Amino acid sequence: MQDALVAPVEVGSDQWIQNLATAVVASKSAGDFPALGRGLAIRVEECLAAIEADDQRRDGDQTLLVARQTHRRVAVLFIARWLVSGERTSAEELEWMSQLGEFNAALGGTLQGSIEGYYRWRDATIVILLDEGLNRGIAAAAVEKAVLMVRRSCDATLKRMAESFDAHRLDQSRALEESEGRVRAIFESMPCGGFLIGSDGRVLLANRAASELLRLRSDELVGATDRDLTERLTAEDGTRLSVPISELARNTGEVQVDTQLLRDRQTGAIRYLQIHAAPLLDRNGKVDTVLAVFMDVSSVRDAAEARRESEAQTRFLAAMSHELRTPLNSILGFAQLLPMSQNGLLNTRQARYVNNIMSSGDKLLVLINDVLDTAKVRAGELSVTVEPISLSVVIASVTGAMAHLAEAKGVELKSSIDDRLMIMADTMRLDQVLTNLVMNAIKFTNRGSISIDARVGDGNVHVTVADTGVGIPEDQLDRVFRDFAQVDSGSSRTYEGTGLGWPLARRL
Repeated sequence: MQDALVAPVEVGSDQWIQNLATAVVASKSAGDFPALGRGLAIRVEECLAAIEADDQRRDGDQTLLVARQTHRRVAVLFIARWLVSGERTSAEELEWMSQLGEFNAALGGTLQGSIEGYYRWRDATIVILLDEGLNRGIAAAAVEKAVLMVRRSCDATLKRMAESFDAHRLDQSRALEESEGRVRAIFESMPCGGFLIGSDGRVLLANRAASELLRLRSDELVGATDRDLTERLTAEDGTRLSVPISELARNTGEVQVDTQLLRDRQTGAIRYLQIHAAPLLDRNGKVDTVLAVFMDVSSVRDAAEARRESEAQTRFLAAMSHELRTPLNSILGFAQLLPMSQNGLLNTRQARYVNNIMSSGDKLLVLINDVLDTAKVRAGELSVTVEPISLSVVIASVTGAMAHLAEAKGVELKSSIDDRLMIMADTMRLDQVLTNLVMNAIKFTNRGSISIDARVGDGNVHVTVADTGVGIPEDQLDRVFRDFAQVDSGSSRTYEGTGLGWPLARRL
């Protein structure tokens, strides 16, 4: 890792950045952290693209935008390098990173833009890390530690940028006054709650978002101690907090990050607050004040929990489908052998019972296969083999297998496909999709016809299955594509079915 950066190139140059990215991606280090680091380095441009459009909207200065993108790219690579090798940023690298604050000030930019921009960068980077953790099956503890590293890096970078920004403004006394007014305006307009806490632990300044999040008036916040405010907060496990996070930052001189629970005193609801407390130093290097910034992340946690539950459900369905299909195949196999018994033919009642076993077993096997395929598709594990095939041959196979069901209901099943029409597809999966659609059409069509047609356009073949059945109410069109959902879902519903056919067809 170190050898790749020995080349005599200037820190921050294009060649230096390229060397840094190459070293991280090419690393052979094993383990959860290195895997996360390589994944993050590979997807660095994806991370930047996620916030580029928002940057363009907020700040149109192209020179500043390019500088921000470069610094953010390097910040992502620093995190990736630390995950891969444990190497921390050098003093020279930190100095180069802090120059963005001075550069921003020189171009007339705002500290607010830098703060908001780096929080957007932080969130985009965390999304990539969480996604890499899921894709690579990395332990949750390792992913959480990597995410904490991103948050600390963002806080430290913001602090250095703010110091660089202010240093440039402090050269002139008039600029000092302007800077103070701007910082207050920025602080007040921040979308997240914020406190400025003095050395005695009392709130010196609170913005509007803090009042709204805590549902307290400004005069109730300013002058209160951080211990008073912490009485309404608990740790994530529900235990009371012995020391406010802002006090820890004041005592240690280090940035503190934590997620704590807040009980709404009006509704009693529990909300998750992500809190960042950064100590601000005076000219002598001593902690003067603490900037505490917090935001409600309840919706983010709820979404993550819902995703984990969905993934657990998918794994459960796949596992249970395998467990059920094996014994069911055995039951069907022995049921097929019963009429061949050497001890004599079955009587009429026994034959009817065997037919009932096989018919019900076949239906159950179809259901289990649908559940298994649905789970595999959702998990991204379904194999597909694409090759040139004749569309008319596949459709003929489907109509041939379904013809007796349509005839039993007096419904005409027809198709008109050019025998010369060749497509690129997986024969088995295309058959599966068309079978689901045609079976659904037969189920809900009591008279008239069902037709399968194909149209060539835009380099694709559009296949349509149309019927003269009962149709679907417009307000139910989204519902029919949800797993196990049906339009006619009441206790007296007319049509049988599992509600898996159309969702599976859409996924395939």
